[in-house]
Amino acid sequence: MRTYLLILLVVVFRTATQAQVGFGNPAPDPSSILDLTANDKGFLIPRMTQSQREALALNNPARSLLVFDTTLGSFYFYDGGSWYSLNEWVRTAGSNTVSLTGNASVTGTVTAATVTANNYTLNSTGNGPVPQGGIIMWSGSAAAIPTGWALCNGANNTPDLRERFIVGAGGDNPSVAVVGGFGGPYNPGDKGGGNGVALLVSQMPSHSHTMNTTGSHQHTVREVNRGDEGSSGVDQSVGSYTETGVDKYTSFAGDHSHTIDPTGGGNAHENRPPYYALAFIMKL
Repeated sequence: MRTYLLILLVVVFRTATQAQVGFGNPAPDPSSILDLTANDKGFLIPRMTQSQREALALNNPARSLLVFDTTLGSFYFYDGGSWYSLNEWVRTAGSNTVSLTGNASVTGTVTAATVTANNYTLNSTGNGPVPQGGIIMWSGSAAAIPTGWALCNGANNTPDLRERFIVGAGGDNPSVAVVGGFGGPYNPGDKGGGNGVALLVSQMPSHSHTMNTTGSHQHTVREVNRGDEGSSGVDQSVGSYTETGVDKYTSFAGDHSHTIDPTGGGNAHENRPPYYALAFIMKL
C-alpha cells in the first residue's frame, strides 16, 4: 500500500510540475502526457468480450475510448454512437499473410499474389475480373441473378439475348466461306436467323425425274378366214377356216405425256443444332 501511495504521489507531483508522466523514462517527451519506456514489457489496455464491449456502449462512453475485443481479436474505439475496429487488417509477425474480418474499403491499388475469401463478392465500378459490359452464361435461375449483374433481356442497357445464339462480330473472317449470300461479316448488335425454315422452290436443290414413254409400238390382231358353204336344202360340208395373225402397228401419233401432281405440306422444319439453354447475364 505504501508503494502504491508513493507512486501516486510521484505521479501527482510530476504531473503538477511538468504536466508529463514518464514510466521507465525520467525525461518524458514534452508532447506527451504519459510516456512509457520499456524493452521487456508492453502496454495493456482494458480487454473484454464482444458482448461486454457492446454493453459498455449503453453507458454512453466518451469518444475515443479504446478497448481490446477478445472475441473478435481486434482493437475497437468508440466514436459517439458506434464502435469502430481500429484496424481490420491483421498480419501475423514474420508472415506475408494478411487476414481481414468484415468489409474492406480500399482507395488506390492493392497488389496481392493470392486472394482467398469465403462468400466472395466484388462490386466493381471499373474493369474488375469481368469488365463492365462483359457477358457470361449463367446456369442458375433467371430470377436469381448475382448482385452487380443483369439478365440480358433488353432492360438495364443489356442486349436482349433470350432465345438467341451468339455469333462472333468484329470483322470478316476469311477462313469462313460465304455460301449463297449468307454469312458475315457481323457488327455488334446485328440480328438474324430463325427457329424454323420453310424452303421456297428457288431454294430447293436442282434435281430431275426420269420417265420412259415410247409412242411407237405394235399389237397382234387375229383375223378368221373361212371356206364356202353349200346351197340351201342340200347337205353340204362346211368349208374349213383358219386364223391368221396380222401385225398392226400404232403410228407415232401414240406419243403422250404424264402429269406429276405436287406433294408435301410446305411446313417449316427444325433448323437448330442440339442445344442446352443457359441465361446470358451482363456485368453492370
